[in-house]
Order: sequence, then structure tokens, then C-alpha cells
Amino acid sequence: MIAMTLSAGGSITKSNNSLSIGIVQADAIIIPIAMYKNGIWFNYWPFEEEFVDVKLDKLSDIPSKWYLPYDSISTNWIYYDYYGNSSSAIVTKPILSRNNCDAQWGLLSDIKPIPITCDNCCPFPKIGFAFDSNVNPQLLTSVINDSEEVATLELFVTKEFDNQEYTSITETRKQSIVAIYDSVLIQILSEKQRISFNKLFPIKIDSLTTVYYFEASKVYNVSESYQRIGGCNIISSFQGWVSRDIATNKISYLQKTFDLTDCDMKVVSFLEPYYLLNIGNRSVLLARETGWESENYVVLEITREFIKNLVQ
Repeated sequence: MIAMTLSAGGSITKSNNSLSIGIVQADAIIIPIAMYKNGIWFNYWPFEEEFVDVKLDKLSDIPSKWYLPYDSISTNWIYYDYYGNSSSAIVTKPILSRNNCDAQWGLLSDIKPIPITCDNCCPFPKIGFAFDSNVNPQLLTSVINDSEEVATLELFVTKEFDNQEYTSITETRKQSIVAIYDSVLIQILSEKQRISFNKLFPIKIDSLTTVYYFEASKVYNVSESYQRIGGCNIISSFQGWVSRDIATNKISYLQKTFDLTDCDMKVVSFLEPYYLLNIGNRSVLLARETGWESENYVVLEITREFIKNLVQ
């Protein structure tokens, strides 16, 4: 499922102050996820199984309310895969995308389809983004190395990680839990384990500020007796956003989330940043959120003071 709902205003035309963004499926179908015009974002495009009984053969058949206040849908797009490669794309007609997850209207393009290796893929594989204007997106990469920058961030994150972990375990032990699980929690409290960064994405907002998205974890091996009753390794997961002032080296949290879970990670959601855009003098991030049974594509404004979802 690609779930995006209305924020306000937007664009599907090709001009310097308007933009339409779509996610590209492996079958070359583009699903619009965000539209922008004159500083305002929205998405009227229906998702999931809304309007599946509508008959649409040509682009001109698409209900105008799906792309108001514009006259038509652009046929010329630019496709960017997840690795920074780009190519032109032509949209030819609307098409109802049916797969094992859902049914949803999209735009058929001449992008080369990518073969999929699963029979019942859900969510259906995606291969990149499409834009109806040339926005020169910047591909983002995770940076995990031995640099002083990463070491400084690790030191900063570790303190709050340890605090959150201690609080979570302490509160859990106050509840009614089986003795063997309580012994596992006591074991965790006794261990002094170093955090591991799973992701660390730096996003330079201006000459003085870098914002980072991070995901960090600790993995605790459990006893054989705990495994025999169906338990598995315990994982502490900590993720969020921090802002770093380059001049003063001051670091502060913008968002943070901690979860104490086990090896199936069912309660944890993850973010995969892909591209950074400069739209209306604002830093705009395109990313994918995933959970145990969910997938959402998000458009986020990144600032030194907050992270804002532009299309909710």
C-alpha cells in the first residue's frame, strides 16, 4: 500500500514552481504520491481500492478532481532509480495496477520494467521515483565509518540510548511478566554493550547545519532455556533525527523513538531516505517508511529545528 493523504495545494504541470512526484513500480507503473505548486503540497490521487470500478482508457479520462487545480497530467517525466541513475519517461495512459497487495490506479510509462522474483510480492516491488519537472534530486547515502564525525554522534546518541533502554526495561519489569523473561531483562541491565549504527544519513541543510537520520541498535543473546519456550534474541532499537551546528558542534534531538523488542522486530518501523530536493528554498526528503506489514512513501521537510511531513 502507498498511503498518502491530503495536506494542501500542489502541481502536476511542468514549471519552475510546480512539481508532481510518483513512485515507480517494477512493472513501470507510476503511482503519484505528492504534488506541489507555489509553496503548497497535496495529493488528491486515490490510493488502495478507491475508484477501481471507474473505466479509464486515456489520460483525458482521468477525473479532474484527482489533479485539481490543473488542466491535465504531464506526459513527460524523469525517472530516477534508487541508485541515482536517471532517464526520460513518457506516460501513455492510466492503468489499474492489480497485484497481491491491492488495486490502485496509476500511470503506465515506457520505463523498462524490472523482472520480479517472487510470486506473491507484498508490498509490490518499487524501483525508484518519477518527476514531471527537472528537480535535480540529490541521492543520499548512509555514512558509517571511523571518522570523528561518526564518533561524535555515537557518543551523543549512546547517552540517550542507554537512558531510554534503562527506563524501558525498568518499567517493563514493574509489569506482570514471567520469571524467565524477567531474568533476561536483568541480564540486559548487567551488560555494557556498545551501540551499533545501522543507518546514519547526513543531510546538509545550510553552511552551518547538518541534520542526521539515524537508526541504532543493541542485540542481546538469550539463554537456551529462553529459546526453548519460543524466545529469541532481544533487540534494543533507537532511532530518530538530530541537528548539528557545525560552528559550535552543538547537537540536539529533533525526534527520537526507542523500542525494546525481540528478533522479529514487529513493533519497530524504519525509514529509508532516498533523495533530497530543494523546493521553494526548502530541503525536501523523499523516503520510504516500513513496518512489519506496512510500507508508506513520505515527503518530509527537513530543517534545523523540526521534521515535518508535507503530505499526510
